[in-house]
Amino acid sequence: MTTYEIAEVVGCCQATVWKRLHQFNIPVRERYKVPLAKRQLQELYWNQTLSTRRIGKLLSIPRSTIYRKLKEGNIPIRDIAESHISNKKPFSNSLVDKAYLIGFRIGDLNVTKNGPKSRTIQVKTGTTINAQVRLFESLFNAYCKVWKKKTEKGKINMQAGLDESFSFLLPKEEARGFSAMHKHFFLFLLGFQMLKEQSEFTTNGPSLRLEI
Repeated sequence: MTTYEIAEVVGCCQATVWKRLHQFNIPVRERYKVPLAKRQLQELYWNQTLSTRRIGKLLSIPRSTIYRKLKEGNIPIRDIAESHISNKKPFSNSLVDKAYLIGFRIGDLNVTKNGPKSRTIQVKTGTTINAQVRLFESLFNAYCKVWKKKTEKGKINMQAGLDESFSFLLPKEEARGFSAMHKHFFLFLLGFQMLKEQSEFTTNGPSLRLEI
C-alpha cells in the first residue's frame, strides 16, 4: 500500500504516516517513475477540471504523487474557488444583468483569470460594510459559491470563482464602452454607483458621489 492509502485506512493525513515511518525507522521505498505527461495532467486538472483525488483514482496513482507532479511541471494549483468549479453556472446572457455587473465591476472589483488555460473568472473585493457583503453575495451566489474571510482588522475579503462566460468582466476599457446613448446605460451606472455608494462613508454616514 502507498502512504496515501494507509492514511485513508487509519484515518489520518499522509504526513503523519511519513512521520511514523521515520519515527520507527521503517525503510521508505524509493519513488517510482510515474508515466504521466505534463500535457495529460494539464488536460485532466485544468481543462477537464478534475480534482487531484479523482485524477489519482482514474490513473491508480496516489493523490500526493499527482500533487507533486503538478508542482514539478509548474502547473498552477487551483485555489478554493476554482476547486469548486463543478458548482459554477454560466451567465444568463441578460443584457440588463450584464450592464449592471459591468458597472459594479468598475466600481471596485478585482477581476482576473488564472492563466490562459483557466476556465474560471475570479472576482474579488474587500469591505467592512455588511451591506456590500450582502450585495456581493446576492449578485454571485446564484452562479457559484461565494467565499468570505474576515481579517484581524475587521475587513471581509470576498471571492467568487465564476464560469468563463463572465469573461466580459475582465477588460476595464471595454466596460467603459457603455455610453449614455446605450439603452442599458443607467443600469450600468446603477451597478457602478451601488458599489461606490456603499464604499464611501464619512463621519456623518454614507456619502453619495456621482461621477461621469
